Amino acid sequence: MLHRPHQAVLDGTLCITGHHLIVSAHGDEPQELWLLHSNVDCVERRQQGMTGGTLWLKCKDLRILQLDIIGADQFNKVANTLEDLIRVEDPQLQYPFFYRAMYPVLEDGWSTFLPESEFSRLVQPGDDWRISYVNKDYKVCASYPSAVVVPRNMEDSELVAIASFRQSGRFPVLAYRHQANAVLMRSGQPLITANGRRCKEDERLLNSVLAREKRGYIIDTRTQNLAQSAKLRGGGYEPELHYPNWRRVHKPIDRHHVHLDSLTKLMDGVNDTSSGTDKWLSRLEGSNWMNNIKETLNCACLVAQCLDQEGASVLVHDTEGLDSTLQVTSLAQIILNPDCRTVRGLEDRSPFYTHLEDSLNPDIQTTLLYLVRYATPVSGILPISAYTHNCKWKVLVDIAWGTFNNEELFEWPDCNVHPQGLLPNVAVLVVFSYLESLPTPLLYPEDGWHTLGHKLLDINPKPLPDSYPGFFIEEMEELRKELPDGKRLLLDQIIVSIAVTARATGEFDYNGCLQREWIQAGHPFATRHARSCYTPSTQRSPRAHSPTFLLFLDCVHQIHSQFSCSFEFAESFLVMLFHHSYSSQFGTFLGNNEGERRALGCHDRTTSLWSYVNRPEVLPSYLNPMYEPNQRVIWPSVAPMSLQLWSAVYLAWVVEQGAVEAAWGVARELRERDASLRSKVARLRRQLQDLEREALDAGILAVPSPTEVEVAN
Repeated sequence: MLHRPHQAVLDGTLCITGHHLIVSAHGDEPQELWLLHSNVDCVERRQQGMTGGTLWLKCKDLRILQLDIIGADQFNKVANTLEDLIRVEDPQLQYPFFYRAMYPVLEDGWSTFLPESEFSRLVQPGDDWRISYVNKDYKVCASYPSAVVVPRNMEDSELVAIASFRQSGRFPVLAYRHQANAVLMRSGQPLITANGRRCKEDERLLNSVLAREKRGYIIDTRTQNLAQSAKLRGGGYEPELHYPNWRRVHKPIDRHHVHLDSLTKLMDGVNDTSSGTDKWLSRLEGSNWMNNIKETLNCACLVAQCLDQEGASVLVHDTEGLDSTLQVTSLAQIILNPDCRTVRGLEDRSPFYTHLEDSLNPDIQTTLLYLVRYATPVSGILPISAYTHNCKWKVLVDIAWGTFNNEELFEWPDCNVHPQGLLPNVAVLVVFSYLESLPTPLLYPEDGWHTLGHKLLDINPKPLPDSYPGFFIEEMEELRKELPDGKRLLLDQIIVSIAVTARATGEFDYNGCLQREWIQAGHPFATRHARSCYTPSTQRSPRAHSPTFLLFLDCVHQIHSQFSCSFEFAESFLVMLFHHSYSSQFGTFLGNNEGERRALGCHDRTTSLWSYVNRPEVLPSYLNPMYEPNQRVIWPSVAPMSLQLWSAVYLAWVVEQGAVEAAWGVARELRERDASLRSKVARLRRQLQDLEREALDAGILAVPSPTEVEVAN
């Protein structure tokens, strides 16, 4: 018998595999529970003599499942087996190495965040910064990625010297560039020691970051007493004597090893449904979890204020630079950078994409998305998605122009669609005819873009119809008929009718922020998430295990709740990240750093979470229907009345969340209807303009005089 939150009791058969616990219901209705062993944090047993007993499976996603088993022998075997399987430590025996995606992978998530693409906005030609591969073998700093951004005037040999002076080799690297050349960097603490050790290369690196007559801030997330006492253990802080242009500010955040105890107290209070309101609120306050959120947001706001309002550069570090440092740098970017508040980096859209989203048919939008993501110039190594947004529309034109002059300017991936096949033919019609439809066409040729596109295809020009999206569907249907069945099926798989996926990819989207500031930056997910709040205190190591990433997601949720229309992703996206970071069929969060994932072969042997999330039929479920692009800096309130307990995570298995989900469903339907009506209005306006133009040419309507135009306006 299986007892689950918010669901009826399931009477069924238990099956334990190498990676899953499966409970299948008896009877005609097909009900099953599939639970990864890695999701089980603790197994508590209560035997009832020879009749069997009850197991409580306390999960890392904060669920508590009750399993009643008949028979003492069966009860003990199941309990012992589960206790062994949930503690398998060899990462290569984890489920991601055995999982095989049952869907075609349209976008390889492992190659989505290439360093050259991710750093394309951090490093500009002739810039003061460069990409360094000093850590390509992960020997200088085991937790850093192979590529980092550092000042151009620093040689790799100097970076090696600085790495020996910083905790765990984490020398200062660039995390974000704000306006007016204000930069955000992160590192580990300097190893000053009680003897006052110094490193001239480190001092030169930090001083080279500052412009003439500029001062910077070093934000230390430890208390001054902790930083002072760290000298006795070989650590320390930057003395003002050797770093005169940097002002050190201590903005304390609780160390990561106390967060797990805080989460444990929080969940103990949440699961105690028998307590009254006063006691429940007292236990919530006593957990100190909300205070941790307030302190973390406070520090992030301070960093953002230094960058935005003072135009000063900032270096953030704690002891190792693996926990609170990453929380603060990533939150500061979310506050400052609107691209970090999107899933695919949409805010920096050019007018091309703004108009495209309102006018093009979803099939055509998806075709263009395919072109933008997958066509790669032969002469370079950057995917087209790494180009700046302002020129992305021209890249599309270049694709069409080069492909249909039979000039091999572009390579196409092995997607079972021939380079000169249907997809490019449709693309050139879409690109050029779209440009024809612009109210003020860009680079307008003498014969019009639509005519030029047909000339390149050696097709007789056709007049642009009143409702050109329908015309394109007819064109595609005609071309489809010429294909064999196999290629026709492949075409249908590529041209997916999901309009939202046509939004162009960007460099500084939320996924990219997570990748840079957490996964590539070396947050030790495998170590931190090996145990969670339900593991008995005697079986966990406070200094190793911590819900640091969950605390960060909670902080993002607090900002999201205060500026709900400024985020492209919905709350469900954050909840999904929480679940997969602790237990997943994907390899994205495996290991403690990029070096470990490379050694394990995660890129070749596992599927990326982003390959699944970015699928056209999946991504819309994580999008915010109330999203309105907001290019401004957002300043969250950290007052106690502004913070709220994250019910979708901590109360998900205690309070039914169906009403909230239903409300968001209604909001999504309303926005879709609004978008549909707006698109219809735009088409009708274009038709009206065409009819007015025809009427003027035929002499049916008279040209309005300037006076009539002024009165109409």
